[in-house]
Amino acid sequence: MQARNSQPITQHRSRRRTRASWGRLLTVWLGVQASYGADLEDAILSPELWSLDAARVQEQLGPLGFRPVSTQAGADLRLAKPEGRVFGQPPAEILVHFDQGRVRDITIMLHSRGDQGALGEADFRFVVTSVCGRVTHWAGNSGQPRRQETRPGRRYAAGRTWVRGDLRLDLEWAWSKEENGGEFQSEYLKAVLQPYDPSRRAAMLVGDSRLDSTTTKTAMLTLPEMRKRVERRANGDVVIPSVPMVDQGEKGYCAVATIERLLRFYGYQVDQHVLAQLAGSDADRGTDPTALVGAVRRMASQTKLRVVAVRDSEATAEWREENRIVTLLKNLLDLIRDYNRVARREKASEIKQTELFHSGSVTEVYRMMKPDLLRQAKLSDKVGLNRFKSDVQRFIDAGVPLVWGVTVGLVPEKEIEFSRAQIRGRPGQKNERILEGHLRLIVGYNASTGEVLYSDTWGAGHEEKRMSLEDAWVITEGLYAVVPSHVRL
Repeated sequence: MQARNSQPITQHRSRRRTRASWGRLLTVWLGVQASYGADLEDAILSPELWSLDAARVQEQLGPLGFRPVSTQAGADLRLAKPEGRVFGQPPAEILVHFDQGRVRDITIMLHSRGDQGALGEADFRFVVTSVCGRVTHWAGNSGQPRRQETRPGRRYAAGRTWVRGDLRLDLEWAWSKEENGGEFQSEYLKAVLQPYDPSRRAAMLVGDSRLDSTTTKTAMLTLPEMRKRVERRANGDVVIPSVPMVDQGEKGYCAVATIERLLRFYGYQVDQHVLAQLAGSDADRGTDPTALVGAVRRMASQTKLRVVAVRDSEATAEWREENRIVTLLKNLLDLIRDYNRVARREKASEIKQTELFHSGSVTEVYRMMKPDLLRQAKLSDKVGLNRFKSDVQRFIDAGVPLVWGVTVGLVPEKEIEFSRAQIRGRPGQKNERILEGHLRLIVGYNASTGEVLYSDTWGAGHEEKRMSLEDAWVITEGLYAVVPSHVRL
């Protein structure tokens, strides 16, 4: 879940690698394929699926464990950690995406660093080669190689495309390397099955790997067209109900899953695993917000979208006292000053500058504060609260969902899900409050009840939830909008 709003104040970030053991690789490749595995592969690769409507597809795949990712009619289907195999590999997940009631594509995550841990170079190449061989056997041809893509930060992707009858299968694999020829890290291996479009044959033959979009019109929406996406209900809710749901699974990919939802909202079929590679996401520790925003901005030339920092969570400021200087996140420094004013009034201990030299994260600073005084301090910023309210209303009225960076644990929330790292806890600190950075979407508001409507990347049941405006402001760290580059608000 973690979006790493709880980053160290010094902005220093350690890197941690999760490696798949050789034993796990042997389990993957030397296990005997069960009949369930054969049923899974046969079902996924069946040509019949493409002639069925969404309801019939769900009937066909439901017995295998596929579940809708949201409660909306015709929602995409997801199967997490299936027991069977596809092309000889146990997938991390399989996703069936629909468009206008029909299957648009089927994405099979044959390997995912976030879900299964990273593989070394030799092991990863072995997996890729084996899968390519199995796909070649299925398609009856050797396929067309895709040009290797070099992504920012020594990150790479390659692929191959096969055509079998009316279907096209794109296999893409990605990896990263440390600077100066350092450590190799697998990222993902995915197969995307979709109808074959002969008009794209030329691009396929030259290995074109440009970001795909289901439509150009979506990204080129005018402001009046975007406002038509807003639903105004009799109870006073003003909401954008059409944001696609993405389930991040158990990994700490809330940030990249949130951005995937926005890109799909605008018609671009980019998944969280690609974004996780570009942003350097960690399955336990989440995503550095600066890296994520940077990755989205680098994609702007392909997506025709831009990032607007409504409330920037990364801006810094200096706390000068005597001969000491501490650099803090500006929002945090403003909060500390408000907190100290409240603490003096209540005759409580203030946060001292010297305490921050040994503090490792924003959440550790929060733990120094008394919860009731922290809430008072947040709500004492009436200007900030009113600006937050007006910003939410302005962007939602314009049909633009907001990326909302928060610290969960500051206010009670139902059905909150913490990452594995937080659940395990740290030695000697099992009784402390669980506070964690998280990214979610604001999709609406209700001015008459004073509520914010928001959505988490946790699948069905999390499409639309409510929180009071005051509670929402208390947990707010950052607020961002992703809008078409030609639209000005």
